[in-house]
Amino acid sequence: MTKLRATLLLAVLIAAFAGIASPAQAAKPPFYGVVTQLPLSDHEDEMMSQAGVGTLRVQLGWPLVQLQEGRCQAGAQTGVCDWTAYDQLIGGLATRGIETFPYLLNSPSFIAKDPDTPPVRSKRAREAWSQFAEAAAKRYGPGGTYWQSLYPIQFPLADPVPIRHWQIWNEPSAQPFWDPKPKTREYAKLVKLTSKAITSVDEDAYIVLAGLFGTPTVGIDQPDFIRGLYKVPKIERYFDAVAIHPYGPDLDRVEFQVDWALDEMRRAGDRKADLWISEIGWASDRVHNQLGVGRKGQAKMLTKSFRLFKKKRKKWNLVAVNWYAWQDVDGEGFCDFCRRSGLINVNEEPKPSYDAFRDAAN
Repeated sequence: MTKLRATLLLAVLIAAFAGIASPAQAAKPPFYGVVTQLPLSDHEDEMMSQAGVGTLRVQLGWPLVQLQEGRCQAGAQTGVCDWTAYDQLIGGLATRGIETFPYLLNSPSFIAKDPDTPPVRSKRAREAWSQFAEAAAKRYGPGGTYWQSLYPIQFPLADPVPIRHWQIWNEPSAQPFWDPKPKTREYAKLVKLTSKAITSVDEDAYIVLAGLFGTPTVGIDQPDFIRGLYKVPKIERYFDAVAIHPYGPDLDRVEFQVDWALDEMRRAGDRKADLWISEIGWASDRVHNQLGVGRKGQAKMLTKSFRLFKKKRKKWNLVAVNWYAWQDVDGEGFCDFCRRSGLINVNEEPKPSYDAFRDAAN
């Protein structure tokens, strides 16, 4: 739920039923999650369940769903929008009780040549993006068409696990994700568009800002980006949580970046917003000069960081943590750190970090 609606509803509830929690409080996510880099097998779904994974953060790519211009539909599996791959992913996770935590990302080719072009620079782009976000909420949110029609056929007798938490884009403060260069006020426009579209379907939807890298090589440093965002009047009404990606060689650097975010949120007077760490991780090789710590080192850093997050959970108003990543990957298109950041290797075999995650989550 956006904080504007949460405030109005809370006032009514306090007047009528003192002591009853607001829907935003009831919608808090499971604390421990992971991020996937690839499609999942059924075996991986089961391994996640055994490890105590509560949420899987996954890219809900607009170009992957909508290849042709037109109004994105929520009901049919295929049409202007093709939901087939996401139905299987989200449904398979739901059968294990795992919530999908999607981040909406990218523009299709009929909107922009570069997929990292934000869909806010024309009326046509804004309307099409809003229709896509609205359709996703209608399909996968509480009472969504997928859960009502197709899910019972694909997975008989399994309980639905609707999407309640939505993230808007990924690292918009860094040039690779915002073409040609990051602009805070453009991102604010995207936040308003997306929040309005999703909450028009589910007024209790929980909206999370894009995760921010601390100091991108080309872009805007995390505290500067958050500060600029809060300069947009009443922007805090359109989201429930600030998200960060506080990568660092040690816990001091991680905690330093958390303090950056909290300082800016407090400076803006926003003490209601939650904090969500939507990426954190270390690699099990030593290719990356800061984040490559070896197999035992990866497990050790996971244990130490998760212990810190649990200890500081209340003080930081921290609602969730997603480890990057679930699985190792090979091939082109992945950063050096990403290739060996997983809890399982490319053969779907658990690494010491998998056991460390399971111990923390359970």
